[in-house]
This record gives sequence, structure tokens and C-alpha cells, in this order.
Amino acid sequence: MSRPRAVVVVTGSELVRGDRPDLNGPFLARELLRLGFEPARIVIVGDQSDELEDALATGLEADLCVVSGGLGPTHDDRTIELLARAAGRTLVLDGSLEREIGVISRRVAERLRRPFADFQAGVRKQATLPQGALSLG
Repeated sequence: MSRPRAVVVVTGSELVRGDRPDLNGPFLARELLRLGFEPARIVIVGDQSDELEDALATGLEADLCVVSGGLGPTHDDRTIELLARAAGRTLVLDGSLEREIGVISRRVAERLRRPFADFQAGVRKQATLPQGALSLG
């Protein structure tokens, strides 16, 4: 019986340019192996939307696609949107994830002495997932 195949997609133009090494891909591959998956490949891709969407579509051909990077609250973090498009899924707000991220963001806002309202759009963005996706934290 063969192991389920997994693809790791790591995104970040700084990785493709060689500005910093990819440590997440090999770590995730080792963990996947330990968990009973066969890492089929690690794909490192920059922040160009078309290239990232293609890499995610390739990852979705495996039994499991694990993604690292591009998941932040800013406008240039488009992994979730592109993953949904590659999978043909709609985006949905995960209310419990929104609350969890909100708690952390409120602490950060207090520490920085900034209004939480400055963080709300980012919290909502990070709590929005492709329908059927699972956030691992």
C-alpha cells in the first residue's frame, strides 16, 4: 500500500531570488514523511499571481497540498485568494478563526497603542478561507 502523496508549496520572491533560504519546505516535508505522507515535491514560487496559482493547481493534484507563505493580512498576500481560484472554490469567513486571530490582534493593538479598527480588515482577511479548507494554525 503506497503512502498518500503530498506537495509543499512555499511562496516568496525573496526565496526565489536567493535573498534567504527556504527552511519551511524541507521542515514540512520531513514532518509529512513522519506523519505517513510521501512528499512528492517542494515547489518554491515567487509572488507573481499567475505563477503562484499554477503552483497551487499543481499542489492540488496530490492527495495533500501544504502551503507556506503569502498568508498575511496585507494586500500583497494573495495565497488564499489564488488557492480558492485554483481549486474552483468560493471564499468563506471562518468565524471561530476570526475570533482567534482577533484576540491576538487586540493584544498587538494595545501593545502598539493603536486602535483595533486598524487591524480589523487584516483579521477578516486572514480568517477567510477557501470553502472546505482547513487552517492548521
